[in-house]
Parts: sequence; structure tokens; C-alpha cells
Amino acid sequence: MYRFIIPIIITIILSLFIACDFCEEGTIVDDILGCTDSLAYNYDPDATKNDGSCDYCTGESGSSFILITYDGGLSWDRKCFNIPVSNIIDISIVDSNNIWVCTTPTYGGQTKAQILHSDNGGYTWLEQYVDEIGKFFNYIEFFDELNGIAMGDGSADIPLILKTIDGGQTWVKTTIQPIGEYSADLWRKIDFVSSDYGFFKPSGGISSSKLYRTIDGGYIWNETNYSGYAMVIKFYNEYIGLIIDSDGIKRTADGGSTWNVVDHPNGFIYGVAIEYFKSNPNYVWMWDSRLHFSNDSGINWTQQIIPGLLGVNDLYSGESILWTVS
Repeated sequence: MYRFIIPIIITIILSLFIACDFCEEGTIVDDILGCTDSLAYNYDPDATKNDGSCDYCTGESGSSFILITYDGGLSWDRKCFNIPVSNIIDISIVDSNNIWVCTTPTYGGQTKAQILHSDNGGYTWLEQYVDEIGKFFNYIEFFDELNGIAMGDGSADIPLILKTIDGGQTWVKTTIQPIGEYSADLWRKIDFVSSDYGFFKPSGGISSSKLYRTIDGGYIWNETNYSGYAMVIKFYNEYIGLIIDSDGIKRTADGGSTWNVVDHPNGFIYGVAIEYFKSNPNYVWMWDSRLHFSNDSGINWTQQIIPGLLGVNDLYSGESILWTVS
């Protein structure tokens, strides 16, 4: 019996001696609390235990951040970037974890346009694509965790249309047609409803009055029967779409082959955003200088009064809620 107890006692004594080799007699060493992440602005090289204080919103990363709500807007969580970020232009959210943003160079700061991805709800970000030439991105849209489209300024009358089928790990340039190299108003003149079906109203060049349609992710673009200014284009699917134009609101139900003109409820006011209700194309919101709602797919509009809402840059809809981005 005793021969089994003695080795155990010796092991405990040896362990105590080993642990105290790094201690001064009569003292106890405590962890040094602080930020242990070297990418953070307030990184503490002497810290031995992360206390959750790491700050990515200041310093080298600039002041870029996004706000996310998980309770319908009752509270907001600020998510910062753990890498230097340019001006954020567009954002695409697939689920509570997967978020993509595209950027444009900053004046006197970042000189590159980026596509960034977070797979943990915005806590950390990875740079997936970089344009070092000084161009900038206008649009990004993901349809699930794997399939997405991005668009940036191009050259030689050819837009930069990028497609991914692996969550952004690789991006392939699809468009080689000289249909116009840029979008004059960022995401407002391009809209994809899937990774294959999309519409683009280019600016500049010989095609500036035309609306193009693709059914293969941008490899081939065909003209629709639309011709005009097109301040904002928005499609519910490959058939149903709306355009705010200088002479009214134009509607199509056949992918752009035919268009009907509806009087603009405010007369000629510059269009900013259109958003369909996700599960019903009859319900549509529109912002020009005011918020309007249609329950008949854009034929008739009623103004919606929201106290304190002075300006809107974009609209997003969920299954039962509308978000305005000012």
C-alpha cells in the first residue's frame, strides 16, 4: 500500500519546486492585464492576459466602423476594423457572421480600393481584394456565403465586374465588353438580383444612355429597351424592376424589354434609393427628398412621415422592417 503513496507525494513536491523556480521567495506573480493583440491601436507588449480592452477604432485603422443591431434597432453594437481601411462605399450582409464591404481610396490616406470580409460578425476583417491603381469600388452584393458580385471603376470603357463562387477567396473579372467603364453614382446604377442576373447603367462613353442586362454574371451584356438618365435602378428579380428617371418612374415586368412611366409623386426630384420588400414585389419604398411607399409595385405612391428623418443615403428591408441609412 505505501509504495504507491510515496511516488505521488514526491510528484507533488517536485511540481511545487518547479513552479517556484520563477518566483522570488515569498512573492506571487500576477498576470499583467491589457490588450495583447498587436493589431490593436492600444496594444500593450507587456500584457500577459487580454482584458478585452483592445481598440481598433482609432490610430492607424482610422475611424471607420459599422453599427450592427440584433434586436430590431433597440441597441447597436459598434464593430471596428482590425486593419487599415479606406472609405466604406457599400456593404452586404448575408447572416449574423458573414459581412462584406467595399471601399474607395481616401484623400491623403489609403490609396487602394478594397473588398473586406468578416466571418465573425464584424469583430475581425480580412482583405480579400485590392485595387492599387487608385480606382474605387461602387457596389458589392452577396447572395449566400459563397456567391457574390462586386463592381468598380474600370478603364478603356470596360467596367470592373468581379464575381466569386468561393466566398471571396478568389475573384474573377468577367466583363470585357466596352459598355462604359464607371458608374456615376456608386451602387445606384447597378443592381444584381443573383450571381448571374444583373443590370448596369454605365456612365461615360458611347453607352451612357443605355441599360444593360446580363444573365451570366457579367460575361455578356445585352441592351434592354430602356434609354434615359436613370438616377436609381432597382430590380426585385430578373423581370420586375423600377428606375427613377428625370421624366418619372419607369417600371418593367419583363426584364427591361418594355417600360411603363409613372408620374413621380414629387415631380422631378433627384432619386436616391428604392427598396423592395423581400417577400413581396408589390411593396416598395422610395426616397428622393422624402420617404414614399407603394403597395402596387410602384404604380401609386404615398408619402410616409417619419419624425426626425431628414436625409437618407440608402434603404434596406428585412422580412418585416425597413432600415434607412443616413
